[in-house]
Amino acid sequence: MKKGQFMLIAVILVAISFSIIFTYVRSADTSAVIFFEPNSRDDFVNLQNSVTTRNSWLDSYWFDLNWQNRSTFLISGSGLIQVDPQIPTGYDCFNQVRVADSGNNEIPSSVTAITAPCNVEFGASTGTYQIYWNNPSATAPPYRGIVPLVAPTGALIRKDGAPTNLLCPHIINSYKGLADINCAVQNIYGNNQINYSIRFRSLDVSFEGSLN
Repeated sequence: MKKGQFMLIAVILVAISFSIIFTYVRSADTSAVIFFEPNSRDDFVNLQNSVTTRNSWLDSYWFDLNWQNRSTFLISGSGLIQVDPQIPTGYDCFNQVRVADSGNNEIPSSVTAITAPCNVEFGASTGTYQIYWNNPSATAPPYRGIVPLVAPTGALIRKDGAPTNLLCPHIINSYKGLADINCAVQNIYGNNQINYSIRFRSLDVSFEGSLN
């Protein structure tokens, strides 16, 4: 009788052990599936949002992406002033220079020489102004003139290049290991918007086309 009870208890314990082991294995297997399940759809949506957000930001940041360089000045006082944007020697001042106020509105300006080095003259009041240059396809605006050289005023804050190509290296680096991705500027439209040529391939997402 005792031997039978012992065998019954042993069988029950073995059954319980197998049940626990089976539950643990199933749980581990489910966790592994959840852990390795592709979720690149969210990554691709984030990529789309990044491109859209950047294009929205460019409208308030850059006068026109066809111009590749700018110098930013802080002007104190008001009146007709000249500034030295430090345009490298040989660049076209007469056709390519543009001046924009803090609202990215183009304002009339003249230059002191046809090619750089040149000063740029415009009517200003206290505030921030940008001098844009380096657009080989630009032609002289109707207000453009050549004026005598005088001592430049205004404080040069910074010189920078157009942000046209800055997003793609960031995207490629951010998505490294998550997807096979290629990014390049396809074209500029509306002066301040960029079409990006994108290839995005992962386990669950495959896209090749343009995003803006």
